[in-house]
Amino acid sequence: MAHLNYGASAAGDSSPDRCISEIITADKSLASGDNGKTLIIKEFEEDKTITLPTLESGYAIKIMWLMNNTLQSLAIRTKVSSNSIFGLVSRISYGGDAATGWDNIPPSYAGNTAATFPGGGGTIADFNTVTCAEIIAGTFIELYCDGTYWYIYGIAQSAQSGSNEASIVFSDETY
Repeated sequence: MAHLNYGASAAGDSSPDRCISEIITADKSLASGDNGKTLIIKEFEEDKTITLPTLESGYAIKIMWLMNNTLQSLAIRTKVSSNSIFGLVSRISYGGDAATGWDNIPPSYAGNTAATFPGGGGTIADFNTVTCAEIIAGTFIELYCDGTYWYIYGIAQSAQSGSNEASIVFSDETY
């Protein structure tokens, strides 16, 4: 099984200085030099956006929420609106509430049926933005680029149904 190496550059450099973290306090446009970083999310006073860099094979980034952030959202978007993000972010409810298990309303993946999920044999749904709202500490998202597409995987921690439920929404935005 292959694992992402967040310390490695596309050329395979895994030196310890590449495994750094950065606390996000403002909108952030990522660049090639940010490859391998872990972005730390604390509580925001306003909505924030992280813009992914130009498509680059082997680029990987991790985003971790270390504090509850239930008042503001974080949008993760591609640098160019014609690029796509595919994948899945599962939602786990604090307290085990069944209503906030897998976030499928709205769909927390690239389609609402197996036929529209990439690799599912159907039409690929192209989404360039993932918006995370009502997020609880412990949430993480990993993004990886193969040079053609962005792939996302993560687990969102959510409050129980009816009280600041986390949402992860894939969308196709114009910018």
